[in-house]
Amino acid sequence: MNPARAKSRVRIGAMLLLGASVLTPVRAAAQDAAGDVEALQRKVAEQDARIAELERTVRGLAAANQAPATRGEAFAATYRAPVVASPASPAAAPPFPAQGVRPATEPSRLSVSGDLRLRQEFNWSDKDARDRSRTVMRARLGARYALDRNVTVGARLVTGDPDDPNTADVTVGDFVDDLTVSLDRAYVEARFGDLLLTGGKFALPLRGTELVWDGDFNPEGLGASVSAPLGSRGLKAEATALYSIVSEAAGGHGSDMLGGQVTLGGRLSPFWSASLTAGYYDYHLSALAGADAGDFRSNLRARDGSYLSDFDLLDVIAIARFDGFGVDWPVSATAETVHNFGAATGADTGYFAQLSAGSTAQAGGLRMSYGYMQAEADAVFAAFSHDNIGLATSYRLHQIALDYALRANTQLNLILYHYRPLASDPASPGAARDWLDRLRLNAVFAF
Repeated sequence: MNPARAKSRVRIGAMLLLGASVLTPVRAAAQDAAGDVEALQRKVAEQDARIAELERTVRGLAAANQAPATRGEAFAATYRAPVVASPASPAAAPPFPAQGVRPATEPSRLSVSGDLRLRQEFNWSDKDARDRSRTVMRARLGARYALDRNVTVGARLVTGDPDDPNTADVTVGDFVDDLTVSLDRAYVEARFGDLLLTGGKFALPLRGTELVWDGDFNPEGLGASVSAPLGSRGLKAEATALYSIVSEAAGGHGSDMLGGQVTLGGRLSPFWSASLTAGYYDYHLSALAGADAGDFRSNLRARDGSYLSDFDLLDVIAIARFDGFGVDWPVSATAETVHNFGAATGADTGYFAQLSAGSTAQAGGLRMSYGYMQAEADAVFAAFSHDNIGLATSYRLHQIALDYALRANTQLNLILYHYRPLASDPASPGAARDWLDRLRLNAVFAF
């Protein structure tokens, strides 16, 4: 072999060996890097899939698990029910992640809320009694726990007399005795889309004003509510049924109420919204063993102590709202009439009308209202109607209110009641008909 050719082959072989020794680790490193990138890409894809699944779940549950507001405050974004004394809207059930997916922080199934109200009250103008002022307080603490996506349980503690279903107030000054606390709600809710079923002792699911229903009244029994859109113009229909046990009897028929309500409403134009609500409530009052003077109040009674009248109430409420002055100054008008078809006398009708302007939804908000209310002796079932004045029925009442939102969770309220008994009151013919005045100053702290 030619020595020059042999040397050339040796040089080439040496260069090939050197190149192989250099490229081998580079290729290995490149292969390892490619494998790492593929692994990272797979992990990112898996995380993206999990995030997408969680977002779909949360969006679905936000709509499905939203609990209805008491008196229908959430019937539509621009629609409001009549104002009542106690906004008791339950918190929405927290959403749940999809099965098999564990987010870094799971939403809490438990929600807690409450409020404290301090009040100073002044009473005057009664020629037959001394002027009086008193300090009153009320505290409420509620909790809700979501068992799963559909079922929620809840309970609430309140101050006040447990034998009085329409107030949680406590008058301060009984030698600094401790406050009485009781359970005014204990319930279970099951939501399936637009259908809500409730059982136990729960917030009143019906729309209404305090002419018929006191803001602190919580029925015991079963409730069902369902809502659905009407066409494509933003109108909605809502139907609610309620069965409430009034008094249980160990032997014989007890007392109860079966009622229902239908509401049609929604936005009619960019600035106008309206609603019409009709409800019928049929009471069967066979057993009254648990009733006392605070339950009968001023309803007419027979010689044996039972109710003189039956109570079959038709309650109709119309509301119109104008938003043309801006979000902070909506103007609302409410008109209501209630008629008792079971009344034994002609004292069977009640009325309510209110005009309000403003909103306290945001800090610094102001709301003003004027209302007129009148109820004849057996127009309403007095045990469950308002206790804002000393007369449960057989009265005419003017009320002026001013509300100011000091902060998002703190409101100040002034309300003046100017009232007197009806001249036609069959329960107390010839009684004094003085105009009476009651002024309340409230500070409410919510959390």
